[in-house]
Amino acid sequence: MGQVVEMSFKKGSNLRSKGRQLSEEHRAKISKSLKGLRRSLAFRRKISESRKGIKFSDEHKLKLRKVKLGTKHSEATKQKMRRNSAHFWKGKQMSVITRNKMSEAHRGEKCYNWQGGITQHPYSYNFNNELKLKIRLRDNFICKLCGLSESALNGRLSQLDIHHIDYCKVNDELSNLISLCRACHIRTNYERSAWIKFFGATEEVNSNLTAEQILEARNEIEKEFKKW
Repeated sequence: MGQVVEMSFKKGSNLRSKGRQLSEEHRAKISKSLKGLRRSLAFRRKISESRKGIKFSDEHKLKLRKVKLGTKHSEATKQKMRRNSAHFWKGKQMSVITRNKMSEAHRGEKCYNWQGGITQHPYSYNFNNELKLKIRLRDNFICKLCGLSESALNGRLSQLDIHHIDYCKVNDELSNLISLCRACHIRTNYERSAWIKFFGATEEVNSNLTAEQILEARNEIEKEFKKW
């Protein structure tokens, strides 16, 4: 357990040393001296209170983003971050208020994967349960991306999704529809142009194959997919 320290500063002192550039050696010394130290609860509360209400300008946010842009963590660092994150959240539950705030912070145009509101576009009248069943029957009730059988699903996600290959919700041509499990369907929300090419190649190869054959064909297609 690290040493608990109480820290105090002279009024008006510039803690951030604005504009000062520290050498690598100096920063290493600071890091080593602070390693293992735990701030007292009173000190942490003072810091928390002093930062309440602070809002960064868009210009400042952009600067912070540029500092981190392109930074790559080592595998050891990634593993450490995963362990720390899992340990922090273990047994914890966020309140409804917190969950709602997080949802609002990433809703609509604030979401990094915002596509311009196309999810509000209606499906065609013909895209009904009868058509979906027809597609799942044609695909032998198997996810055409990972080979998972619909019989392996359970709960409210017990049916395969039907995906529009060209992402046009009113194009209900049988050749434009394909069966996917929910996990694979979510994956297709990213890099859409690449997925259109991917499924175009897939349909030529695995029209009526078994799950094992689909996996084999998929592995061959993914070799080409990585080149796109």
